[in-house]
Amino acid sequence: KYEKENIEVYGEEKTKDSPLIVKNGLKHFENSNLDIILIDTAGRHKQEKDLLDEMTEINKAAKPDVVFSSLNGDSNVAFFKQLRAAGITAEQIPTMSVSIAEDEIRGIGAENLIGHFAVWNYFMSMDTPNNKPFVKRYKKRFGQDRVTDDPIEANYFGVYLWAKAVEQAGTTELDAVRESLKGLTFDAPEGLVMIDPTNNHTWKVVQVGKVNAEGQFDILYTSDKWVKPDPYPPLVSNKVVIEPGKVVEIKK
Repeated sequence: KYEKENIEVYGEEKTKDSPLIVKNGLKHFENSNLDIILIDTAGRHKQEKDLLDEMTEINKAAKPDVVFSSLNGDSNVAFFKQLRAAGITAEQIPTMSVSIAEDEIRGIGAENLIGHFAVWNYFMSMDTPNNKPFVKRYKKRFGQDRVTDDPIEANYFGVYLWAKAVEQAGTTELDAVRESLKGLTFDAPEGLVMIDPTNNHTWKVVQVGKVNAEGQFDILYTSDKWVKPDPYPPLVSNKVVIEPGKVVEIKK
């Protein structure tokens, strides 16, 4: 069991045959009346064809309802192209990604991603007062074929928050700026954001989008309020931020 949250984990030490372990694990839990079963797999790399082939076999064994992907970088290119080549469509098994944004869609190709989902705080398609002029200025400077995305927007407003903190502190000295950042807000393209006064991470809304044929996201869900940032989720960590730059470990 995963003792922190009393979650049962199934694994086998005598075999590395992942599809077989998946089959046996599903059989192990078939009478457990569970709503969700997570199958954690090894990372996929474009140069590791055997792992990509293994993914196809796991799909046949598990017949999952949804794939949650935390892949980053070039691995996404091979992953989604492999899904399509295997005949696995978003209608059959949708993928929820946490690192596929508009710029990645340009590289992978919208035709490989239509119907799949992503979770971000910002989408280029957001209809907010500050987003439309932001996108217009970005395209004017970098090219009409370019797109904005969450990391781009976060870096954009991050500079403004830093400048605001420097102005308030009257210096660029690190500790003073860090102190000034506490509780600062900025009206970003995504809407109002705020720096948490305890951990110096950003309060934001959370959104779910679905990739369309234009390589943009149709926004399906937006949280009705800011979500408090938690750099050390209690599910996986005993660490707690007590103030910016100071982290302690809580014994449970």
